[in-house]
Amino acid sequence: MDKAEIIISYIRDELAADPDLQITNDISLFQDRLLDSLNLVTLIGFLEKTFNIQIKSSEVSVENLDSVTNMLTFLDKKI
Repeated sequence: MDKAEIIISYIRDELAADPDLQITNDISLFQDRLLDSLNLVTLIGFLEKTFNIQIKSSEVSVENLDSVTNMLTFLDKKI
């Protein structure tokens, strides 16, 4: 599985209210209200553990975490 598939599977299986939700790389997870602030904390923990990174509070932003595409770009910078 590539990084995008890992992230999408986690969001769909662990965070989304609807496990049948179709998530694409470019869907806006927070602006479209698919995830909320509590999910964000869980998602950050997952990303840190899975990709062996640390996310600073200053890095928590729409630019970095609102879509899978944004997360992949952010992860590429962090790894």
